[in-house]
Amino acid sequence: MKKFVTLLLCMLPISLFAQVNDGIRQAMDNYDYETVVMLIEPDCQDSLLLITKAQALKAMNRYPEAIGVLNSLILKDSTNTKSFDRPCRVLQIDG
Repeated sequence: MKKFVTLLLCMLPISLFAQVNDGIRQAMDNYDYETVVMLIEPDCQDSLLLITKAQALKAMNRYPEAIGVLNSLILKDSTNTKSFDRPCRVLQIDG
């Protein structure tokens, strides 16, 4: 019984995280970019969520903030060459 309760408690954060990601995905599908930015925490460390946040900021024409988020990705993982390309694309649009 103790193992079962422990297993349930371990699965709770996973299900909550999945619900938040579903909310982010639904907000992106509905073009509700403000909600996307609000749902993703400022101190988030997940690369995919940070890219999604940058995409939402870019869609709202908030280019400097999007570049800041993408720069945090570069600082987090400087070996990922794809992370260098994304701020360049935003800068091309921003001019």
